[in-house]
Amino acid sequence: MCHYGPGGFPVFAALLTALGYDVTLHTAGIQDEVEDPEGPGGDHLALTVEVDGERWLVDTGLAGGMYEPLPAPGPAP
Repeated sequence: MCHYGPGGFPVFAALLTALGYDVTLHTAGIQDEVEDPEGPGGDHLALTVEVDGERWLVDTGLAGGMYEPLPAPGPAP
């Protein structure tokens, strides 16, 4: 679901937005090894979605990674 639609907008983010969710796109990166530097490498995209005043990290691009949203730290913007 991380395919890009018209205008380069991610399809899953577009779906969530169309369903009425507040979606924020974040530049991200994959840290393959513990020794790799932390931080966004710019080769990945993650989403935060606000639901009932809480933010959730949603990432459909990690094939062997997250299968459910995770609570995002910090207050909703």
